[in-house]
Amino acid sequence: MILFIIICAFASTNAHTSSFYIPIREKSAIFNQEISTNLIEDVVEFHTPAHNNVLETFKIQDFKNNVQAFCMPQKKECFVSELNRTHYPNAGQMMESFAHVWNTDVIGMDSEHTHTLHQRWYKSAAVQSLSEFSTRMRQFLHSYGYPIFQLKKIEDDALILEDDTDIVSRPERTLIPNNKQCDPGVTPVRRYGYTLTNGCDWLYFCDTTTNVLEGNHLGTQINGCTNTHVRDQVFYSCLCCPNAHRVSDCLVCNAVH
Repeated sequence: MILFIIICAFASTNAHTSSFYIPIREKSAIFNQEISTNLIEDVVEFHTPAHNNVLETFKIQDFKNNVQAFCMPQKKECFVSELNRTHYPNAGQMMESFAHVWNTDVIGMDSEHTHTLHQRWYKSAAVQSLSEFSTRMRQFLHSYGYPIFQLKKIEDDALILEDDTDIVSRPERTLIPNNKQCDPGVTPVRRYGYTLTNGCDWLYFCDTTTNVLEGNHLGTQINGCTNTHVRDQVFYSCLCCPNAHRVSDCLVCNAVH
C-alpha cells in the first residue's frame, strides 16, 4: 500500500476539505504548490505555478470516476485523462496522512532528493461534450473556457523523438508536414515528439504496512518515504521513417492523433 503524505508549510481544514501549501525548490526555482482536498466529492485539486520549463497548471482529480483534468492558461488548453491510481491514491488517504506530518521534520521538497515519475500523453481527440463528467469536473472545465482534449497514455516502450527546439518551440500546429518520404519498401512507424507542454505535481509517498498491532488497536506502520515528482508531458503523434530521430526528420506530425 502507498500512503500519500502532504508536507506543508501551512494547512487549513474543515470537516470535509483541506488546503496544503508545499514549499518546493526545483533546481533554481522556488515556489509553493497548493493542494486542496474534498472528502465528500472525493476530489483533489492542484495549483502549480510556472517554473523552469513547466507551465502554470491547474489540475482536478475525480477519484469517484477515475478521471483527471488539467488546464494551462499559457496554452489556453485543457486536457482530460484517466487517473493513474498507482501515482495518486485518493482524497481520503490524503487527509488521513496529514496527521503524520507532525511526526516528521520535513518542511518542503527539493529536486536533489526527489524521485521523478513521467506521465507521457498524446492528444487523441477534442472533447465535444462534458455530459459524462461529474458536476465539479464540468464546473472546473467550464471556468476556463478553453478547448479540451482527451489524452491517451503513451506506452512505456514507445519510440520518443529527441527534442527538436526549432520545431516544438513554435506555436503548436494541427499538422506539421515535412514533405519527406521513406525509402522504397520501408514502412513508416509511429513515434512521439515533445511539445513543451509540461505540468508537474510534487508528492510525498510512503510505503506502509496496515493492520499493525499498536497496543490494543490496529494501525499503520510507515516503512519509508520518498519525495516524488510526477511530470505530465504532452507529445505530438508522428509518422516517421525508422531511421528518424527528430520531429523535423518525420513525414508528418499531428498535434491531435
